[in-house]
Amino acid sequence: MEESIIIISDCHNLSLKIKVIGYRNQGESIVFEVVDNSNDQIQYLGCIDSYEVDNFNITFDHIVSKAPKKLDLLCWTHPDDDHSKGLIKIFNECKSDKTIILMPATMDEKLNQSLNLSKKHQQIYDLFDAHNEKNPGTLIGISVRLEEKVEEISFQDMRGNRVSFIIRAIAPNGGIIREWRRTKKERVKNILSVGLLLEFGKYKFLLGGDMVDDSIEHIYTPHLKDPLWIKIPHHGSDTSMLLAERISFESRNNYACTTAFPSRGLPLDKVLDSYMAKGCTRIDSTHHTNHTHGILEYDFNLFSNQTVRLSHVGNAMRIRP
Repeated sequence: MEESIIIISDCHNLSLKIKVIGYRNQGESIVFEVVDNSNDQIQYLGCIDSYEVDNFNITFDHIVSKAPKKLDLLCWTHPDDDHSKGLIKIFNECKSDKTIILMPATMDEKLNQSLNLSKKHQQIYDLFDAHNEKNPGTLIGISVRLEEKVEEISFQDMRGNRVSFIIRAIAPNGGIIREWRRTKKERVKNILSVGLLLEFGKYKFLLGGDMVDDSIEHIYTPHLKDPLWIKIPHHGSDTSMLLAERISFESRNNYACTTAFPSRGLPLDKVLDSYMAKGCTRIDSTHHTNHTHGILEYDFNLFSNQTVRLSHVGNAMRIRP
């Protein structure tokens, strides 16, 4: 993959904004933006998954509000409803011919019967496939050995400063994908979940999707060293607890968050406590009471004053410590 170069006035004005969106009963979506704060221009716009309730889709409304900017990247981590509802609307209204689509590699070819996809999930796949036929190379099926670099941008200014922005796929593991294809057994779809690592300069941001332990055990160890921020996988389930064991927090301040799935009792206290025991500074959640939704809004301004701002909307709240 070739590195893209974007010239801006001053690299110190760059920030990374991450919006984590959850709903009262279930559902998860994430929007991230690289922003040039000197002119409030979005240099990169990405979306991971979607959910909506009665056509109420916060992710869609947020992305549309950024018009005329279109999505640079759209990731469908795996075909479960709580990560998929409303994705068609986002795709139809917010993509361009250049939008990169990510999804598990088992779905970038004739669909395996073991996936047992709903008609709506099949429709999502068909739209993505048609997008790739029209714009070859825009659909990437993720099957990771150590990593797969899906985007690399170098922001440069006239003073010679340079900030890299890299997106790496770290899951699902290629061996798991091959085993799925070979056996054609029905499996839990979470084992396919895409996991991403954003690298913004020297800082790491880990987006865990619904990764489970079978996939987490294969993640390249250096990718788990001292992330500044993580989205805890699978709503804080113990099916993904291995990440808390493998991850290392070395900096004084770091951040973790989770969405909720209250009908399944998620997030679990023992999972949250395991991250804190490893040195995590704080954990926030979209929670699951009172309001229809919760939003965690992070603004990482790391190259000028090295500040992190976090806003809670609706149900969102700090849950550790």
